[in-house]
This record gives sequence, structure tokens and C-alpha cells, in this order.
Amino acid sequence: MMEHLEIILPLTLLVLAFGLKLSIDRNIEVPNIIQALCELPVDVIFLSISFLIAFTISKPADPSEGLFLTIAFIVVSVLVVILWRKSLKLYERKNNFWVLLLCINMAISIFALMQSTGVLLKTENPNQTENTELNINKDGD
Repeated sequence: MMEHLEIILPLTLLVLAFGLKLSIDRNIEVPNIIQALCELPVDVIFLSISFLIAFTISKPADPSEGLFLTIAFIVVSVLVVILWRKSLKLYERKNNFWVLLLCINMAISIFALMQSTGVLLKTENPNQTENTELNINKDGD
């Protein structure tokens, strides 16, 4: 668990922020829950971007991969914000199409989170395969 603390802590913060947005100075009612759910993909995509920024900072010798992904995810974040706004407007108009937009938005943001987490975790153990190869070679001699 401690080995993935850089992922666990931000995700915990995301869950905490979601709970606080939902409960502080508000009644927990269906419209408030739906509004918070519609906002959640925006928080998730920006968490993904922060993971990519951390990845970019951790590789000062070659930041190009991290910079490219960060810019791409910023472009995706614009789409996520548009879908969030559209889904809220449709919900307020009692148009059930908001559910589809929310599902699409969740899928986009969860995919982005999985991709950025994978990129960030890739930097944790860059020598892992080298160590395995060294152990195999030592045993084979």
C-alpha cells in the first residue's frame, strides 16, 4: 500500500472533496447528488492532469512525453467540462439524455485517470526489469 502512496493520497483527496461538496451547508437530496456526480468527471480529469505533471517533473532529462500527454489531456478536459455543463442543463430541463452524457463523461475521465496513473507508476520502477534480468544472469552462471 505504501508503494503507491502518490496515487492513493490524491484519490483520497478526490473522494474527500466529493463528500465535502455534497454535504457541507447542503441537504443531501437527489438533485444535489446528481449535480455532484455531474461535476465529478471534471475533478477526475484534473487529477489525471496533475499526475501527468508529476510524471513530467520527475523526468527532467526528457519531459517531452509528459508534456505531450499533459497538453492532450488539457484538450480532453475542455470536452469533459462541456459535457458536464450540458448534462446539468439537460437534467434541469428534465431531459433524460443527461444520463448518457454523464456516462460518457465518466468513461472519458476514468480512462484518462487510468492512463495517467499507468504513466506515473511506470516511472516508479524503471529498473525493475533490469534487476530481474540481472538475477537471471547471476543464477545462470
